[in-house]
Amino acid sequence: MDRMMKSVLLSAAALAAISLAPASAADAPLSPDRCGGFVANAGGAVDRRFVSKRLEEKIAAFGRDSKLLPGMAVAVVKDGKIALLRGYGFEDLGACAPVSVDTRFYLKSTTKTFLGALAAILQDEGKVKLDAPVTEYLPGLSLPAPLNAAQIPLRAHFTHTIPYIDSGLNYATAAFGSIPEEDFVRHVNAHAQERSIEFDYTNFAPIIGAHALGAATGANWRDLIEEKVFAPAGMNSSFTYVAKAEAGPAAVSYLTPARGSFEKTYTKADAQMHAAGGAYSTIADMARWTQIELGDGEVNGASVFPKRVVEQTQARQVQLDWTYYEFRRFAAGLGLYDADYEGEVLSHHFGGETHFSFMPERGIGVVVLTNAIGDGVLVSHRLAALIYDSLLEKPDADERWARRLGELGASFDKSKIAIADYMAKLKARAPKGPPSMDAATLAGVYRNDRLGDVVVGDAGGSLTIRLGVKDGDPVPAGGDSYFVDAGLWGDPPSLFEFKRGAKAGEIFIDWDGRIFTRSAAP
Repeated sequence: MDRMMKSVLLSAAALAAISLAPASAADAPLSPDRCGGFVANAGGAVDRRFVSKRLEEKIAAFGRDSKLLPGMAVAVVKDGKIALLRGYGFEDLGACAPVSVDTRFYLKSTTKTFLGALAAILQDEGKVKLDAPVTEYLPGLSLPAPLNAAQIPLRAHFTHTIPYIDSGLNYATAAFGSIPEEDFVRHVNAHAQERSIEFDYTNFAPIIGAHALGAATGANWRDLIEEKVFAPAGMNSSFTYVAKAEAGPAAVSYLTPARGSFEKTYTKADAQMHAAGGAYSTIADMARWTQIELGDGEVNGASVFPKRVVEQTQARQVQLDWTYYEFRRFAAGLGLYDADYEGEVLSHHFGGETHFSFMPERGIGVVVLTNAIGDGVLVSHRLAALIYDSLLEKPDADERWARRLGELGASFDKSKIAIADYMAKLKARAPKGPPSMDAATLAGVYRNDRLGDVVVGDAGGSLTIRLGVKDGDPVPAGGDSYFVDAGLWGDPPSLFEFKRGAKAGEIFIDWDGRIFTRSAAP
């Protein structure tokens, strides 16, 4: 399945999770309309030399008419100055709290931009050597033959060009938070598999790279990013800890069961905030970071980072050919891609619905943040492209706004069809008939060394499932099987089948061939 089709399927899968669970009045869909409508909010800034009133109105209208966003925030940087800084819609639909320039959004994979900057900073400080073997910092790393960890440079972990993968760690760190960082090396040694050294985007590679940075400095990656990147950058409302982010005005995350209708959803716990996707920030802070990138480390004439550090993050270190939406990526560096957008170079790193980009040759940058987890991806990157089109005064810029708005509806409808097909196939696979084992019989701790523990409980006769720090919200599927929310926002539900083993009392979970064996019963 190609990356774009996977994105379509996963962004829509929230519909399945919602359709499987019984509705209640407390879970009734929310809408910006009940809070007065999706509009541009007070506060922020606009520089009319760069952003006309008409363009600002178009930005607000696009977000509103998409009917896919509870709230968003947009920043435009031009020639080192803030051209636009504005919040739209709501950070919390339940409280009708509007998005401001200080609302904290979860950035997902845009975190990799700051991790790449951290790597460059630590090299500049002499704390690490990016071209040294990763074993210089993780001496216990011992990969299965024919792999040789001593021949793999630390840098390759940040450019996604390592010759090994631990898919269990890659998945479990994000979805379950079930593998503690002190267990990373043991887990990789036990489960790593060989793969090509050609560019292949994963969370796993930078997670291990960040672990090595921590080992080299004696500090964890969270504190390093906050202290070495956010603090000197003046990004005082950016955090790598959920509790810190939620101590201030943090955006509530929402799924989109239907256009214009939203359901509150869980974002993440600290255990799931891995180094490849573990940061929160505000539109004001992200605008400042854009200024730093465009200014070669300077903001308003003041040096924030050495120019050589910023150049290291932007240097093209790997060639690739990967088209994402309308951006043809041709190179990658330390946490940044370079892409061709209709003849313009676009440096960027997205994170699902988070859009962060800049055109170094034009001195323009655009950031779009939204709390529409999953389906927000259909809006943010198109909106950013439209803003660039308008700022570059493309002759058909006006027509593009209407065309791309129309594409949103078609893409959303396509995703609903994809998830309906997926759910039909999933339900067809489920066993038929009544269950043969009740919750009390199934209760216990089930273990898979690659993915961690699944804790199954009996809550007054109802089955509960917990995967690491995450509730699985099981729904009976037929027989002794259950639909389980084994991923995060937008991931399709999975089919967990409880089966009896050959020995008396032996029970295991079969999750698409992944076997979890009960190691302890109540």
